[in-house]
Amino acid sequence: MIGVTGSERVAFLNALITADIRDLPTGSVRLVAWCDAKGRVERLLRLLIGDREIAILCGHDEVEALTGRLNLFSLRRDVKITPAKTWHVITDTGPESGETPFADVVAGRFIGLTERPEAWRDVQAAWNAAEISAMVPVLPDALRGEFLPQMLNLEALDGLSYKKGCYPGQEIIARLHFRGELKRELAWLEYAGRRPPAPGDPLTDPSADSAEGAGGASRAGVVTAIAVSEPEDAEQKAWVQAVIPVGVAETLEDAHGQPLRVLCRQSKGESISPPD
Repeated sequence: MIGVTGSERVAFLNALITADIRDLPTGSVRLVAWCDAKGRVERLLRLLIGDREIAILCGHDEVEALTGRLNLFSLRRDVKITPAKTWHVITDTGPESGETPFADVVAGRFIGLTERPEAWRDVQAAWNAAEISAMVPVLPDALRGEFLPQMLNLEALDGLSYKKGCYPGQEIIARLHFRGELKRELAWLEYAGRRPPAPGDPLTDPSADSAEGAGGASRAGVVTAIAVSEPEDAEQKAWVQAVIPVGVAETLEDAHGQPLRVLCRQSKGESISPPD
């Protein structure tokens, strides 16, 4: 977690990210993108809006680099950006807990922060499953700079504003909204097999003709996240998140020829309830 304090914290962050956070109430959560000059998403940031501080949630290995990069833009502003090293865990919690929860309404859960390292529990698979089933994008390092925010469902998640003014990449992002056509979108897929795909792996459409000629599979997206169930035998079931072409087939294949069935895609906005 990175803490951003100071009287200009809201204006400072608002000038860098895709969402408008000026009127967000204390205790709310917003997933936003920080884009490059070409409008491509460099980072996805989850902001927790506190009374006197905005917390940025990120991976442990990102804290130092992200703190340094934010500080490059903070000159002449009344903001202080510091790593919150005493926070050890992000937990799926609720308002009845002893922690102060932030309501992550997009994923239908509360995020609780604690300074007790013994409270850590392995929730990464459950966390990824919640993100995937709520159509909340995950962006691995290898795919930074690949997608416009509209391709990651941020518009539906209130993580993208076309009215708030300038931010990096804003002109290109707005051009796609007002004059362009979305060609790639976020999707939730189901997999069952022996070797689940990994983030960054390509997907193909076996029903389409390849660029080399008829009869070959064409590239049909890339995996961004995966949540694998505990295997009871050699076959594993997994939920997969991917960015796929709009209108592509409902069944795709990974690099090993294993099928993945599309459960939900952002253009349709329909979904199924996740299991208990």
